[in-house]
Amino acid sequence: MDQTVNSLGGFTTGRFIRPDEVADLVLMLAGDRAADITGADFTIYGGLIKTL
Repeated sequence: MDQTVNSLGGFTTGRFIRPDEVADLVLMLAGDRAADITGADFTIYGGLIKTL
């Protein structure tokens, strides 16, 4: 893992996000079950940002 990532405390998940995981979110949002989701932000980052 990159030294910068380690110095920030590392990822909560222990790894970078894979492209197929982003694709899974896109497919879910494009489906009928997400028809009422509007104006939402989805952040896919593996837990690198440590916030409360």
